Amino acid sequence: MASNRNQAEARVAMAREMVEAGLTDSTIARRLQIKYNIVRSTAYLDLRNAHDQIAADDDGPAEHVPDTAGMIAALLLDAQHCQEAGDYKSMAKCIGAANVLKRWGGTDGPDNRFR
Repeated sequence: MASNRNQAEARVAMAREMVEAGLTDSTIARRLQIKYNIVRSTAYLDLRNAHDQIAADDDGPAEHVPDTAGMIAALLLDAQHCQEAGDYKSMAKCIGAANVLKRWGGTDGPDNRFR
């Protein structure tokens, strides 16, 4: 019975790893079926347990500082796509959001300007 519990924990850990990597639920279930030789319903049960673990762990604050340089680059790329499509209103919003991020300087947010 302990080996079954250990195998179930290993399956859930593997499922959680794949969920966090961004794989689809059907792909994860199929990989669990193949690796552990289990039925589909068991694979989806393990997947649900992995999702529950992730949801339970997401209660606290983020442990990392957001990548503002990456967000600025993404916003400017979106602005470029909007310009190419002729959507100048959305382009202006993207540029405005990028300027706000630049002002924040990647720290705690808008309150930084008062320090």
